[in-house]
Amino acid sequence: MASISSISQIQPTVNNFLNLYLVSDRNSVKKIESAQQDISTRISILTDLKAKLKVLYDRIKSFTDVGAAKKLGSKSAESSDTTIFTATADTTASLGVNTIFVSQIARNDTVVSDRITSSGKDIAEYFEGRTISFSIRVGSESAVTISVDVNNATETNSEILTRIKDAINNSNANVSANVISDTSTTKRLTIVSDETGSSNAIELSDVSSRKFLRYIGMINGGGGRKSASGTSGGYIESQSSNLNAIFTINGIQIQSDDNEITDVLSGVTINLKKAQQTGDSPETLFITQDEETVKEQIEGFIKDYNEVIKYLNERTSVDPSTNKRGIFSGDFTIRKLIIDLRTMVSGNISTVKSGNPKNLTEIGISIDRSGLLTLGNEDKFNEALDKGATAVTDLFDSTKGIAIRMKDTLESFVTTGGTIDDARSASDLKLKSVNVRKSSLENRIKTKETSLRRNYSELQKTYSNLTSQMALIGKYNLSGLLNYGTDSGNIGLDLTV
Repeated sequence: MASISSISQIQPTVNNFLNLYLVSDRNSVKKIESAQQDISTRISILTDLKAKLKVLYDRIKSFTDVGAAKKLGSKSAESSDTTIFTATADTTASLGVNTIFVSQIARNDTVVSDRITSSGKDIAEYFEGRTISFSIRVGSESAVTISVDVNNATETNSEILTRIKDAINNSNANVSANVISDTSTTKRLTIVSDETGSSNAIELSDVSSRKFLRYIGMINGGGGRKSASGTSGGYIESQSSNLNAIFTINGIQIQSDDNEITDVLSGVTINLKKAQQTGDSPETLFITQDEETVKEQIEGFIKDYNEVIKYLNERTSVDPSTNKRGIFSGDFTIRKLIIDLRTMVSGNISTVKSGNPKNLTEIGISIDRSGLLTLGNEDKFNEALDKGATAVTDLFDSTKGIAIRMKDTLESFVTTGGTIDDARSASDLKLKSVNVRKSSLENRIKTKETSLRRNYSELQKTYSNLTSQMALIGKYNLSGLLNYGTDSGNIGLDLTV
């Protein structure tokens, strides 16, 4: 049994005692925390890996897409004279040469008024107290009525024309109006259709009894279309059919409301710029494979592929000096992915067309021991492109090409609910389980520590009682009485605690 003096020495060291007593439990907590960190790291790495694989997947998917989105099928359109027309082509365009002769480009319908003296007041005097009212129709759209009140005979022609211009622009007539100062003292009202072509021709009609449009010379006496001439008003093009673009492609004449032609050659957009003169020779449109884009895409593939291989190599390696293992060093699925990817870029492609390169080394791309790709021989790459871009693209997008096989392999890793998502979900569940274990163990340690401190507190109380009783015995010099029992008639003190 511990003596009173030994008990009194416990108090200064209780925390040390508890730390020593609970060290095993607290070490268990540290092991769980280490496991938490490992699992969290794995989840983070799986997230990063999926992102890198998705970049590579999106790249090669663009190699295998059908239609205009197919990157390796990029084509370019070149005009022999860009002042006459320009053109662009997507992957659906047919390679070859086309002839184009532009007879007429599409125009916006334009109407101008007679030349009118700016400071004159004849319009205000003629229409004083009345409402100027006329309608504008563009193509098959509904007519829009424009109305302007004239209440002041002192208003100048310039002021009235400006108000009419504003009224037109504030309407929904699909035209734009302006007042042009054709000399320092005169003005002319102009109305221009927002879109080109005869289907967007302007039709003007007077509505009020005093005919404003006739008064300023925009339409003829019968209310019809008339040609502008010199200082006289009217339509710039007397016939609405003259508003269309007229051009010939490969000997076939075509008309269009627009100068942007998208529906004549499949996959090709032609922008007409200027009409040619009678007797001029047709210009040429060349549709070719876009070699620059192909090269950019292959270089992009090399970069994205190398990012994935380097990332996987680092996390599956084992340091021979420290024996430290990468997080995926024992993961069969990840190691198989590396092997599959490296095999795809290193072997021959059996589905390329006869005479085309069969592997990446034949187009100047080398593979080092770690599996990384390098476009080390650009001369060889350019030589392959000179044979036609398909000589290069065949390696990727033919039936068993690199992109086709790699896309199928990566798809299961990058899709929602795929291989990586499953692994991440499993790690999430494991982390939750470990979190529960840690919380449970921490609660047990806390309970044990509380119990030990309570026992220590009880021990302190006992020690305090013993100290008080010993002081009492010393004060009254009663220690000798402890030698006598009750049988001899002596006083007995109960010092039981």
